[in-house]
Formats: sequence, structure tokens, C-alpha cells
Amino acid sequence: MSRWLWCLGIGGVGLSWPIWTQAEEPIDVAKPRIQQDTVRSVTLRRDSVFESPRSTAAMEGIDLGDELRVAPARSVGDMLRDKEAVFVQQPSYGVANASLRGLGEGRVALYVDDVRLTTTITSTLPGGLTNLNLIDPYTVRGVEIIRGAGLTTYGEGGLGGTILLRTLRPTAIADSPVELSAGARGVYTSPDQGVQGSITGAGRWNRFALEAAFSARRFRDVVGGSASANEAQPNTGYGEGGLYLGLGIDTGRGTLTGVFQGLRQYDSIRSERSQGGDVYSLPELGRDLGYLRYDGEFEAAGRPVEVHATVSFQRQSELSARQVVSIDRSLRQQNRVDVLGVSSRLRSDLGRGGSLSAGFESNFEWVSSTAEQSRLHDGPGGTLTPSPADARYPNGSRAQTFAFFLQDDIDLIRLFSGREAESGGRLRALIGGRGGGSFLYIPQDARLSQLRPTSEILDEQQQGRAVYSGSLHLRYEPISGLAMVAGGSLGVRPPSLDDTARLDDGRPGMLLPTRVALSSESAYSGEAGIRTAYRRLEGSVTYAFTRLDNPILLLPVTLAGDSCLLGFDGRSCSPLLSRANGETASLHSIEAVARVYLFWGLSAFASVAYTRPDTTATGESTLPRVPPVHGVAAVEFRRPRTIFNFVQLLVRWAGPQRQLATEDLWDPTICPTTPSVAFCNGTPGFMLLSLRSALRLSRQIQLTAAIDNITNESYRFHGSGLDGAGIGARLGLDANY
Repeated sequence: MSRWLWCLGIGGVGLSWPIWTQAEEPIDVAKPRIQQDTVRSVTLRRDSVFESPRSTAAMEGIDLGDELRVAPARSVGDMLRDKEAVFVQQPSYGVANASLRGLGEGRVALYVDDVRLTTTITSTLPGGLTNLNLIDPYTVRGVEIIRGAGLTTYGEGGLGGTILLRTLRPTAIADSPVELSAGARGVYTSPDQGVQGSITGAGRWNRFALEAAFSARRFRDVVGGSASANEAQPNTGYGEGGLYLGLGIDTGRGTLTGVFQGLRQYDSIRSERSQGGDVYSLPELGRDLGYLRYDGEFEAAGRPVEVHATVSFQRQSELSARQVVSIDRSLRQQNRVDVLGVSSRLRSDLGRGGSLSAGFESNFEWVSSTAEQSRLHDGPGGTLTPSPADARYPNGSRAQTFAFFLQDDIDLIRLFSGREAESGGRLRALIGGRGGGSFLYIPQDARLSQLRPTSEILDEQQQGRAVYSGSLHLRYEPISGLAMVAGGSLGVRPPSLDDTARLDDGRPGMLLPTRVALSSESAYSGEAGIRTAYRRLEGSVTYAFTRLDNPILLLPVTLAGDSCLLGFDGRSCSPLLSRANGETASLHSIEAVARVYLFWGLSAFASVAYTRPDTTATGESTLPRVPPVHGVAAVEFRRPRTIFNFVQLLVRWAGPQRQLATEDLWDPTICPTTPSVAFCNGTPGFMLLSLRSALRLSRQIQLTAAIDNITNESYRFHGSGLDGAGIGARLGLDANY
């Protein structure tokens, strides 16, 4: 794929739940509008967020499609940055990770079309990275965010929460006439000289439906704010392209959907792992996902039963290159993880007992890793020498997880009285459980003995862990439009291959595989809140408490009596680190969001989230990378059927984060220079002001424009390896036919 091709970026400000305030433009049902699809909620029903007993945020279907048109962002990470209670950290320009209730990295589960994305090869931090930017933003048609552990209908590991993304889906309808549609979008962003473009096409005839999309983008080095003299930050540019192909068939007893989606990043630099004369680059980083999905409805014992079954295969691959000028050496690594997944879900309406959901999910994972060295001055054609000691994982490492789940969504008033509550007094319960196992196999590992001949050879390992989660949430609506929610949940994250077997030399030090088996992380969470959706006001306030047992942390270790070893650069003594279970830690979270609909399409929106971790006797945080208090506020004007149909003034802000964990002092995204409390004071706060607008030239064509960071402030999101963009403009053109 040519690396100068363009692409599309999309995004939008998050909504809490649907509200009935003004009529939207009628949908053209004569076209296969895939954006009419919605994300399945945690109850496996298409309920609104207000109706859910859990703490949830969502944007679906037409609402999301409108947001993506009027406020385009360059990536999925940027798309979620304005969602309530979501904090997006950016280690490098091409990587974005979400943090929910103070827990991020591998502790946030990321699903695309019901398939969980792997995090095995993407980070030196515990748990890997839930890299949002490996999903093509133009294909996203629905977002649902569930905060808190114990989401039984999806996989283990989402201790902070789960993000569900729904992408394009061809919708086949039997006996439909020939229907065709197409779209194109282009976006230009000035801070990084980004040029992005995308084209889509869809068709439907009789029992068949097709959907295709292609996007490409090229970003130059991003320019920071006034404190950096508005200069470009070196090594932040990269190229990217995405491809989507989908086929849907109406079988008469349901629909069968086959999808392939892939994305590639080219020539990206991991800025947080690079320094003068020692550059860590990613010539190619890719994700591919293919799946076959069946959706149908049958009748059993006189009741309808919904059936969903998916078989998937995904691959994440990475070609990395580390170049050290001082010793004339180049290290190239090729790492790949392949995952075969199967899942099935059933749901039935039990009448007076509510709806019952049950299912099964399993994933099989294989990792391959090779490393080669060469002399830097020989260039790309130089002789490559195998370097087994630098391989990231022992070849042949594999993992397997499986789990069964059961969940019941019960209307308690109807269950006991046999009738619906007529005016208020509604009481619902959401109860679920999940159980299964996780297994790791790691072959005999001689890499440590190659680094230090006196070190032991690690024996073959076969580890098994139980996985489980459970939750009970209640929702009581005393009067129409006002609801109180409360509940508790528990969940586990078993150690992954990345936690156990990774060997990696780079900032913050030399990461060694574990020599003592790790225990699973366990999260116990409780939450309580109040919600309203009444006339022109909607909002919620939630308090949550999370206790994390056996957190997997990065700690200093010794190897053959040494606390550091000569690193790949041949000069410095890299500190030795490994993953180990820490002591119990607790988090207290407060989340609030409100939207007021005023008049003539004018509305105001605001959200704030704050998580406070426990501290040690010396005042340090017990958990790393916890975001500071942060929020978003906006005033919007929307008139969908007018020419000047959207104007938004948005403020995004975050407070300072001075409360650091010991692990934060080694983290180059937080303390990039000296790992010492005396020289690292965390991340300062900021406030950004942006103005966005959209002009509806016709029913099919829309022009968007925005000025971001109007005050040209220099800022950095806590846990990010680069400064945010300075003042800049975005221009976009969207056409759909």
C-alpha cells in the first residue's frame, strides 16, 4: 500500500442517552443505511442508557453518524476523548489507550463487533495496550462504554470497564430491490499537516448485501503549543491505511455476515522509547480481523429465542527497529500474535421473569517472535545476524481462555405482581455470572542465560487460572424520568503471555520474564448513583469504589546478583525490571454528566470524572498512571434541516496530577528525564478551547470546519509521551449518495 495515501478521521462529543427534544430529519429508508444498526447493550437488548442498571454511556446509529459528520477526529482515540468519564492516554502519536475509573492499559477490555482485540505485543507496561488507533475510525457506527468490573456477557479482564465498538455491517433483506449507495470524505488538519480521505460503497439486492470502505491518511510531525515555540515535535509523523469488506446473506432463518477489516500504520516512531542517538521505530504495525457471524431468532416452548454465533480470526503484527548510532548497531524484531475465537449467545424473553441471556466464549492465541542485528552503516542491505537473546517471546508460547456466562434482566414489579408499574415505582435487577479458565504454555526459555551465562534456564511452564466474574445491579424509578441505581461486581484478569514471558530492552529499563508465577488480578467494585431524563434535562451522578487485589506491577529485580545489565546501546547499565503482584489497592471514583436542552436547537453539556487512589505512608499512589480530575463542557447549536446546522464551543480540561506511584517514576511518558521525586513533579493541568461548525450544503454534502486549542496552550494528557497539538484548523468535506 502506498504510504502517502490519504485517510479519514472522525469523532464527536459523547451523549448520555437519547432524548426527545426536536424532530430529526427523516431517514432515507430506500438506501442501505448501515448506521441504523445499534450497539447491543449490556442487557443484550437495545435499551437506552437511562434504562440500564449499570453505569453506561453510548452513542448509536444515526446519532453517532451525525456526530461523526459534524465533528471529525483523526482516530478512534480522538473520538472517545470527549466521552464522559473516559481519559485517553497517548504514549506516542499513533497509539491511544483508554482509562476508566483510574484503570487503563490491559485492564480495559476492547471489543469490535463482539470480538475482543488482543493486547499481547503492544507495550512494556503490564497488560499491554488497548490501542484504540488500530481500528479504522471511518468504519465505526456505534460506541458503548460500560464502566466497572464484572461485565459477565463479555470476557474477563475489563477491571476498569469495557468499550464496545460496532463497525459497518451489511444488512441483507430478502426480496429487496437493487439499492446502491456511496460516500466520500476528506479532512485536513493543520497542526500535523494531516491529509485524510475515505471512500465507501454499499449495495443490496434480494438476499445479499455488500459493504466496502477504504481509508488512508498521512500525518507529519505535530506542532505543539506556545511553550514549544510552535515547533514540530520530531518523530511524531506516520502513515496509515484501512480496508473493510463485508458480505451479508439473508438465509430465511436469520442472517449470515462475513467481514474482513484491517489497518496498517507505517513509519511510526515510539517517541516515549526513543532518545538522542537511540531511535525506536515501527516500520509497520498492523491488525487484521476476519469473522463469520450468524444472527437468528427461533421459537422454543412458545417463546422467541435470539441466537448469535461468531467465529473469528485476528492477527496483530509488529515490525520494530531500534537504531543506536553510537555503537553502529541496528536491532530488528518481528512479533506476531494470532487469535482464533469462537462465541455464542442466546437470549429469551421470559415474560414475567424478564429476559435471560446465556453464552460461551473461547480464544486460542499463538505468539511468534524473532530478532536480528546488523551494522547500522550497512543500511537496509546489510547482513542480518540472528539474535535469539533479543527475541521478545519464546517461540511456541500460547494461551487459551474459555468461559460460560448467564445473565438475567428482571422486572421485579412485573415478576411479583404480574403487571407493569403504571407511573413510577419501577424496579429492575440485572444479575449475572461468568466462569471458566485461562491457560498459558511457555516453552523452555534460555534467553536470560544468553544475556548472563550464570543465569538459569527457565523451565517449561504450564499455568492454569480460574476466570470468573459476577454482578448484581438494581435500578429503581420512583417517578417517571428519575432513577436510582446501585450495584456491586467482581472480576479477574489472569496474567497474560505479555505479563509472564516478555523480554524487552528499552525505556524504562530491561524488562525480564517472570521467574515466579503470577496470581490473577481481582477487582471488587461497588457503585451507586442517580439519573434523570426529564423534559429538557438529562444527567447522572455516580460514586464507585474499586478494590484491586494482587495488582500486576513493574518492580525492580536482580539477575545473577546484578540490578542492571549492559543494554542494547552498549553503554548504559539498564535497570532490571519484572512484573510481580503488588499489595491490595483501592480507588474512589466520582462521575457526573449533565445536558440541558434550551431552545431553538441550543443545548449545553458538561461532564467531570475524578478518581483518587489510595496512598502509601510516604504519600505515593498505590497504582500507576491514574488520571487526574478531568472533564468536558460544551455549548451547541443544532438545526439539522438548515444550512448552518451545527456550531459548538467546547472546553476540555484536566487538573494537575502530582500523586505518582513508584512505577510512574520509571515511566518515560510521565517522567521522561530523571526517575527521581526531586526532579519529577507529575503532569500539570490545562484547559483547551475549541470552536466547531458544520455547513449543510445539500442533503448529501456537508462541509465542516474547526479551530482547536484557540488559546494555543501547551499541554499534555497524563500518561502521554508527547505534547498535544497547538492552535490549528480542521477542514472536512463529506458526501453521501
